[in-house]
Amino acid sequence: MAFKFEIPEAVKKELAERDAMQEKESKSKADIIRFPNCPPAHQAAPSAILRSALFGVNKRGRREHLENVDIAAWENVKITYTGAKLSQSDQDVWLACVEACSRQKSTTINCSRSFLMKLAGRKVGDTKRMWIDLVRLKSTTLIIDNGKRRYAGSLIASVAEDDESGMVIIDLDSKIFELFGGNVTHIETSTRHALSGDLTKWLHGYVLSHKSTWRKPHWIGLGKLQSLTGSKTTEKRKFRQMLRKSMGKLKAQDVVSGWKLEDDILTLWRP
Repeated sequence: MAFKFEIPEAVKKELAERDAMQEKESKSKADIIRFPNCPPAHQAAPSAILRSALFGVNKRGRREHLENVDIAAWENVKITYTGAKLSQSDQDVWLACVEACSRQKSTTINCSRSFLMKLAGRKVGDTKRMWIDLVRLKSTTLIIDNGKRRYAGSLIASVAEDDESGMVIIDLDSKIFELFGGNVTHIETSTRHALSGDLTKWLHGYVLSHKSTWRKPHWIGLGKLQSLTGSKTTEKRKFRQMLRKSMGKLKAQDVVSGWKLEDDILTLWRP
């Protein structure tokens, strides 16, 4: 004769109350996190990051390691960084992680590698490079102060990968989403993925982070612009050539409706 164990009603009630309290606490924590709201087919990024050299213009080859270095940033923004120098390719991966978190309304991403690579604009199959990029982002330490909000931590808190299932688990520090409570830029994903070259991609984010029209265009000096991009090109003539080429690409994609470079001042306006 099988013995049947019955849970006392008082214990059932206590367990139910505890579960309800835990659910309420988890919901309240989720409400505090400011997941960025984006239009369809767009990704969100703090404007302070897009206007800085954090994800800069890099040459191919071995990456320079920075130790507690102040990164060139927009006025009233201070960024101190430790880690391998980051590129626009790293920004693609980080934006994909932020988008996945926003979709799942969770700071923990549990998804397939192919899904994450698609969000990052990567060809499915380049899994080794994706893992290297995720580890690089996890190995960062930064302090960002945009004048209203501050964050100290890493771009990615932890990352795990399973080759058999093809699944990736990524944790983002919930506090990093405080940076999305201020000035946020929405980036059209298909346009960004269609662009090539670090400078072109950097300019894409920078342009979108500013309101500019034909009547009230945005302008910036060449020296300051080069500093913000993180470009180490020593010849101004070469940087001008690169800038003209990249702005031409943005014009072709209708990111800008017009621009000019005169007396080492870039002036631009958006549609």
